[in-house]
Parts: sequence; C-alpha cells; structure tokens
Amino acid sequence: MNLLILRVLTLLAENLGNEHIINKFVNLINKVSKFASYYANPLQKITNKIEDIY
Repeated sequence: MNLLILRVLTLLAENLGNEHIINKFVNLINKVSKFASYYANPLQKITNKIEDIY
C-alpha cells in the first residue's frame, strides 16, 4: 500500500503542470473518500451496537 501511495505521489509531482491529469486525480480522490465515508458510517454504527451489547 505504501508503495502505491509513493507511486501516485511521484506521478502527481511529475505532472504538476498538467491540469487535466491533476483534475482526474482530484476527482478520483474525492470518489474514494465518499465511498470510504459511506461504508465507514454503517460499520461504525454496527461496531458501536456490538460494544453496547458487551
């Protein structure tokens, strides 16, 4: 995972002048963030209910 992050950051750094590529990365990061937050909330609720039972 760390290697993947390093590769993405390297690619971004190499293309700082290319606005089209930067916009694609920003959109991708936003989509991943929305996806993660959407699925994290129900999991957190389930975890909290399980903790309440114990």
